[in-house]
Amino acid sequence: MSNWKEKLKNMVEGASEPQADMEAAQRKVDTRREEIMQFIQETVLPAFDDIKQELEQYGREVEVTPGKYKARLVVYLNEAEEFSYVIRGDASHHMSFAWPVIRPGEEDNEVARAEIQRPGGLKRAFKLAEFTREGIIEDFLEGYKNWVQ
Repeated sequence: MSNWKEKLKNMVEGASEPQADMEAAQRKVDTRREEIMQFIQETVLPAFDDIKQELEQYGREVEVTPGKYKARLVVYLNEAEEFSYVIRGDASHHMSFAWPVIRPGEEDNEVARAEIQRPGGLKRAFKLAEFTREGIIEDFLEGYKNWVQ
C-alpha cells in the first residue's frame, strides 16, 4: 500500500506557485491588450479613414466605429448596409487546456493577434506584426470585391 501523505507532500511541494503563474499570465495578456489598442489606433483606424475617404468619392456612405480592442467599417449604398469589415484584437493566451500558465517556449502563443470578420462569417486571424495599413486596405478590397460582384 502506498503512503498517500508522501504522495500529497510531493505534489504540493513539487507544484509551482499557481498564483504567481496566473499573475505572470495576466501581465502578458495586459501587454498584448496594449499592443492591440496601439494597433487599432495607429494602423487600423488610419487605414479605415483612407478607405472611407476614397469610397465617399464614389457615392458610398461609410461609418467607422472605433472600439477599445476592435474597429468596424460599414459601407452603405442607398442607406442600406452594403458591406461590413471588422478587425478585432485577441489578447488571450492560446492554450490547449484551461489553466492559464504560460511556460517558456510558448512564445508563439503569447503574440497579440487580431481577426478579420467579413459578411458571411468569414474570418482570418493574423499576428499584429504581419499586417500593415496597406495590408488592411488590400484585404478590405479583396473582401469588398468578392462581396459586391
